[in-house]
Amino acid sequence: MLENNSFYFLKDEFFDAVGETTLMDNTKENGNQRPHYFVFKENKTNLSWVIPISKQIKKYKNIIEKQTNKNIAEQKNYLITVQLIKVQNVNSALLYQDMFPITDYYIKKQYIRGSQPYSIYDPSLINEIKKKSIRTIQLLNKSICLSPFPKNINKIKNFLFTDEKSISYVIEQENFKPNTKLINSFKDLNILNKKFHSLKEINQKYISRNFKSSNEKKLIDTIGNEFSKQKELLCVNNKNQNLPGIKDITLDL
Repeated sequence: MLENNSFYFLKDEFFDAVGETTLMDNTKENGNQRPHYFVFKENKTNLSWVIPISKQIKKYKNIIEKQTNKNIAEQKNYLITVQLIKVQNVNSALLYQDMFPITDYYIKKQYIRGSQPYSIYDPSLINEIKKKSIRTIQLLNKSICLSPFPKNINKIKNFLFTDEKSISYVIEQENFKPNTKLINSFKDLNILNKKFHSLKEINQKYISRNFKSSNEKKLIDTIGNEFSKQKELLCVNNKNQNLPGIKDITLDL
């Protein structure tokens, strides 16, 4: 599980697989892989939003000055798409204009610096970043261009909703086995609701029988029944005894 207000490195394979060439990739900057700041998991889509950071302070300071001067000249309040911050005495630029969503599968590791997680602890700064991120996401979701290299956020979301590696990762986290039926049902459910569903959410709907549509019911029943079969098989094969090395399955499927 990702920790809010912390920085992470992403897997190279995400940038190769998503096929969105305007994303700031994992190209090493000053000999180091580019870190990304994890803001929050969006409730609407259940996808995690991250902000790329850069050490090119002079370049982005000039961009901030141009955007600020434009706001003053036009008496507007356009979004300033870059923010300069200092974390653990290191100056960095948060590139809101280049934010994008991602799933947990594509998180490589947490950024550790000096044996400590590279994180932001100042509550006022955390709150400021969150507010700016929410505004940025609202604009990006409306396909409003915030940088010279516009990103197709809907394309990225649709990729993640149907990404077999991300779906398999969610299934395996609860010690279930992904198979074609499960993966395809997850894909269809994600596309139907435009959301990357968690097992907890599916479990709640499966138990409560509270569905948005007949299509949702069909897909959740397929997933729930498949998980139930796998749980029963585990119990039969192990004579209802606890399995060493396998965590308890708490889902009521």
